[in-house]
Amino acid sequence: KYLIPGMVLNLTTSFPMVGEITIPVLVKRIGVRSEREKDYLVVGTEYQDITKTSRNVIGQYLLQFSNVETLA
Repeated sequence: KYLIPGMVLNLTTSFPMVGEITIPVLVKRIGVRSEREKDYLVVGTEYQDITKTSRNVIGQYLLQFSNVETLA
């Protein structure tokens, strides 16, 4: 119901052709942005306790679908 800076949420993300992961994130900031006469909730977060498996899934996705050359 409410988002407050300092809250920790479990963020579930689906990466096409790679997999789905759940990572705890810390809510850092909250705001509202207006664009084309529509209001959007903007939530800034920071990853918390990211596992090696989660890093691997994100890395595989970036290697397949972006222009990065290494996982570093």
